Amino acid sequence: MVVNDVNKSDITSEIKDTYCKKYHIRTMMDSPIRIEGELKGVLCYEQRNNTREWTTDEQNFAIAVNQVVALAIETHERRITQIKLEKALQEKELLYAEMHHRIKNNLSTLISLLRIQDRQTNNALVHEVLNDCQQRIFSMVKLHEQLYKTGDYRHVDLSRYVYDILAEYRSTNISSG
Repeated sequence: MVVNDVNKSDITSEIKDTYCKKYHIRTMMDSPIRIEGELKGVLCYEQRNNTREWTTDEQNFAIAVNQVVALAIETHERRITQIKLEKALQEKELLYAEMHHRIKNNLSTLISLLRIQDRQTNNALVHEVLNDCQQRIFSMVKLHEQLYKTGDYRHVDLSRYVYDILAEYRSTNISSG
């Protein structure tokens, strides 16, 4: 908006007697600051005491300044968003680590409870069922461990998974045999 004489313009009628008179403003050029089509602010250029006509170069300069200001605001807003996203990612990673720890502990507790129950029975069938349950839970522990270590929750390296289970099986049989 360009007003060459605030006293003769209908646009400035509401502010003419208060703002303009108080600060001796005679001409104004208001240039909007827009980001993605949304009005974020207005830069006001004002001439005190005398009237004047704003040249095309001055109007283009105001537009250029506004574009720089809009870019600075946008950059600042993006940086704030980036910081928030980084913080959210850190919180997510912390929660994943805590979840992994709890799952691993819970599964280990289940195996321990089954082992205690296994030691208390003389029934071969019950012993076989409890041992089978322990092995299944142990397989789940190894799978969960691999998913957590790789960070890929969509794919499983089957050869690594089988290798880990066999290695644990061998070490368990060697130490108990």
